[in-house]
Amino acid sequence: MNRLLRDVAASLRREDLVTWTTSIAYSALWTLPPLALLLLALAGFFNLESAWQDHVGPQVKAHLEPDMWRAIDGTVDRIVGSPHVAWVLIGAALAWWHFSAVLRACSGALNSIFGHREARSGRERMLTSLAVAVPVLVLVSVAVLVFVGSALLQWHGVAGVLLFLARWTITASLMWAVLALIIRTAPASQPSARWVSYGAALAIAGWIGASIAFGVYAAFIADFRSPYGNLVTVMVLMAYVYWLSLTFLVGVLVDVELAARSNRGR
Repeated sequence: MNRLLRDVAASLRREDLVTWTTSIAYSALWTLPPLALLLLALAGFFNLESAWQDHVGPQVKAHLEPDMWRAIDGTVDRIVGSPHVAWVLIGAALAWWHFSAVLRACSGALNSIFGHREARSGRERMLTSLAVAVPVLVLVSVAVLVFVGSALLQWHGVAGVLLFLARWTITASLMWAVLALIIRTAPASQPSARWVSYGAALAIAGWIGASIAFGVYAAFIADFRSPYGNLVTVMVLMAYVYWLSLTFLVGVLVDVELAARSNRGR
């Protein structure tokens, strides 16, 4: 295990994957505002105003100054309370474009990890990333809706435990599909990666752990009532997205190192 960790750390330095991690995280941050707009607009079409008014809104209000709360509440009410196709189209278009940028950043990182030479033209890479961004956007959106929507159900006892397990299992499965899709389509050549692997399990476990930690921070520690508190929250959000990107690449590296060891042992 120690040898594996040293080999993975050496590959991170050798392939300059820390730089690629930064590129992926930066692109991923840009997906958050349009994705939020898209999901809020969809919530309006499904008549989920009560979810904001009765569940999410009061939790957010408890952490904000009155002026900031009125601004956010008014914006959400306009989007969710009066849904318009334009909001969906704008959110979907912007999220689609920024997800394609994430895929292009992943492409460079994965080419470096797998040792693939990029022979595709810029136009081909662009078209591929735009095509793959569609199912990725759908999977991520469904994962967020399942995760947030299930949290609104007030179940207790055994039913609450089962709901908690189902919530994380479905969300993890959807994100697993996102990982598999990116790994198989982003590089210049399709790698011989398995659908179920130690690296994918490591990445998903890292994502779940980081998401729980970020949720605890946002719910109990974050202070949105001061400029300093807001700045710290932004920094924590950036660190969270960076960790998701790094865990993804480390998971791929683990699979590559294990595959190399398996080939040497034959």
